[in-house]
Amino acid sequence: MGGCEQVESDGTILSSPDFLADQTRVEEAATYVGSDVCKPCHATAYASWQVSHHAQSMLEATPDNIRGGFDNVVFEHKDARSVFTRRGQQSSVTTDDGAGQVQTFDVSYTFGVEPLQQYLIGFPDGRYQALNIVADLREGTLADSKWYHLYPHEDFAVNDPLHWSGYLQNWNYMCADCHSTNLQKGFDATTDSYRTTWSEISVGCEACHGPASRHMQWAELPTEQSSLRGFAAKLDGSPNEVEICARCHSRRTILAEGFAPGKQFLDHYRPAFLDEGLYHADGQVSDEVFVYGSFLQSRMYRHGVTCSNCHEAHNAGKDISENSTCLQCHQNSPPQKFPTLTAKAYDTAAHHFHPPDSAGAQCVSCHMPMKVFMGVDQRHDHSFRIPRPDLSVTYGIPNVCNDCHTDQDAQWALEQQRKRYPKAQRDSFAGTLLAGREGQASATTKLARLITDVANTPGIVRATALSLLQFSNRLPKPATDVVNIVVSAGLRDADPLVRIGALMALSSAPVDQRLRKAAPLLEDPLLAVRLEAISVLAATAMLPLTTHQKEKLDAGLAEYKVFAQQHADRPEALSNLGNLLFSFGDLAGARKAFGDALSIDESWLPALLNLADVNRALGSDDKNEALFSAAIESAPNSADARLAFGLWLTRQGRVATALQELQAAMTLAPKNPRLSYVYAIALNSHGAPVEALQVLAAAQTRTPNDYDTLQALVSINFEIKRYAVALEYALTLQRAYPQDRNVVSLIRTMETHIGMPGQVTD
Repeated sequence: MGGCEQVESDGTILSSPDFLADQTRVEEAATYVGSDVCKPCHATAYASWQVSHHAQSMLEATPDNIRGGFDNVVFEHKDARSVFTRRGQQSSVTTDDGAGQVQTFDVSYTFGVEPLQQYLIGFPDGRYQALNIVADLREGTLADSKWYHLYPHEDFAVNDPLHWSGYLQNWNYMCADCHSTNLQKGFDATTDSYRTTWSEISVGCEACHGPASRHMQWAELPTEQSSLRGFAAKLDGSPNEVEICARCHSRRTILAEGFAPGKQFLDHYRPAFLDEGLYHADGQVSDEVFVYGSFLQSRMYRHGVTCSNCHEAHNAGKDISENSTCLQCHQNSPPQKFPTLTAKAYDTAAHHFHPPDSAGAQCVSCHMPMKVFMGVDQRHDHSFRIPRPDLSVTYGIPNVCNDCHTDQDAQWALEQQRKRYPKAQRDSFAGTLLAGREGQASATTKLARLITDVANTPGIVRATALSLLQFSNRLPKPATDVVNIVVSAGLRDADPLVRIGALMALSSAPVDQRLRKAAPLLEDPLLAVRLEAISVLAATAMLPLTTHQKEKLDAGLAEYKVFAQQHADRPEALSNLGNLLFSFGDLAGARKAFGDALSIDESWLPALLNLADVNRALGSDDKNEALFSAAIESAPNSADARLAFGLWLTRQGRVATALQELQAAMTLAPKNPRLSYVYAIALNSHGAPVEALQVLAAAQTRTPNDYDTLQALVSINFEIKRYAVALEYALTLQRAYPQDRNVVSLIRTMETHIGMPGQVTD
């Protein structure tokens, strides 16, 4: 290329040509040109990239690229038998098709390269499906490879979504955005088919640098100048670099296609919070979350460390081997790269208390514990936290000490740590998030304290804490005031994740409060925030609105429809759209959305239950039994399904069966006091007050201050003239909710009856 006059062997341009770049023009005009055009000027970087996992993330299924054994290998799983064969250049698998038939399928692409490799099967409708029988490549050679099943304990029924042919194994939705460059999914809902396109089959140079056509022009024009060199953004160790990596290395929802460097991450993706099931209460990885949510919690991130400080950018490996990566900053002398980090001697036995060169002496062993996903793939937690066996003792959270010392328990690990670090700080947000997850009475104050500790609490933790806050008119007034204050502040926070968390907290507020507080966020600059805002505000559509408010709600709904229709190949997206339309009063639209969701997965529980709500609103509640039967058949252990069916049976006058279903719901979710309350009220309403009181008393031992439980204990005891017991529960209620006027009135009534001679029967 004429403009690259002087190039080092590593691809560094020494005398760069000048090019006056306008960033907006770059974003609008740049197109993808492919990684091969980068090679002449960036030979070293190109060679490094070629052997990376990025370059091999997805390849044509040629014999050279396929690393699993296809020489008539037979693999058996449960009652299914699969045979892997090769005919010339074509590799194939003969296996069950998900509908009970055995067929032979040609392999279209390889997927991944180490420590396992999957294989993609193409279909005429444009979809590609990932086989869940995969090659274990940990020994490193074709002769060493062996096959295993990603779901070794599952016995798939016909049309199971987890079967390799099901929508949960669909490459176009589940995998493609991160394993290819410039992907356009191209789903056509009218034909239920895909026209998926990409610029490069694997993760190429432009996946991280952005479309390079303007960079090529810059290289050819020696008279103009630009620090961006024709790109829309620089990969310069800034937070923007972390977001470029996060587009794939995160557990997230795709909001819009077309992300590239220079664009906002939250205009295209919405990362998961530290939700139960994904993360332990202390923020440790529980499920596969792909690094970003962990890294946001770390001190490294807060001090400005980015991915390329530890990973070589082009082959995505570690920059330096062993502890030296960490010792770039964590050493005796003050760290030059990040002077705000504390300097200390870490690579010594006085710090790690393990023999030199042992596994225990490695920084990553204690500060980046590994967890295995996909059967054989070990992934490091990137939150860089200190081992906390005390949290294991208190909350049952895993700790890295016992990952190695499996012959000891957490109490032993805690004692060892205390001997070595007697003055160690013990602060943790684990107890606070756990209290919020469990709905404990103390959760509000704890969560608020965490949310407002901006200096010491990562944004994703504050956002998660906000999402766990609940508005309730039954909270004591001080707690209600705290919720209002922290949520209002959260809605204005500079961190967009915190704004999203505040909106989630607001979803339990009265609709008039939602409208007043959340409406401004319909104009937030970031799509992720706006979509959360319209979800929270949908129910306000039925309020008297100004013209401006109605216009903003309609615009928000239109934007949400674009997002949902982009995922019209997924039942959850259509079901969520149905919920939104139902809140807006569009019953026909909601019914269609739920029906479309069920056409993808006839057992999709949210759609079954919510379609029943639509039918009821349309006056067809008597036709819902088939929906509830399907819901319970598909999810017999769902408390929500049992509750909904029990309430429907009650409305139909089928009392005995209704009580059975309500009891089942309570049994399936014993920590949810609402289910015990509903069952108890049903028992009392049908002549069994003593049994109802037994249910409520048991619930009260689990959640001592639940308002509905205590109120029902007061009411039912009062009805059967057990006035002293009713008064005792009323006083407990008053202690828990001293500002509640209804409680004060209840107590006065109790006192009146206690004072009447002969009225106390217990």
